[in-house]
Amino acid sequence: MGPFLFISSRCRTSYYNPSYSANQFEQYYSPMGEYIYTAPVFVAYVDESQLVRLNHEHTEYQWMTFDEARENAALPGIDNILDFIEKHFARKAPSEWLRINGENN
Repeated sequence: MGPFLFISSRCRTSYYNPSYSANQFEQYYSPMGEYIYTAPVFVAYVDESQLVRLNHEHTEYQWMTFDEARENAALPGIDNILDFIEKHFARKAPSEWLRINGENN
């Protein structure tokens, strides 16, 4: 099987090469905390044998198709991000302007 896409707004993509800024943001309003949470979305191409490293905010992971991810999205708006990622990263090569190069960033 070919490369997979790893999409995250919280995990460091510096572990994965190449990685990209998705030029998208995950955003929601917290009524309890009365704040707007905004986080950039990152994309990386990884092989199926790639070791997955979870940070303290995560306890598990799962590989899904885009359709499965949209179906399991916890918050409204995530489906729009997934649509964008599928169109600009899975169906065609991403713009080099979005590439994150650890040496230059």
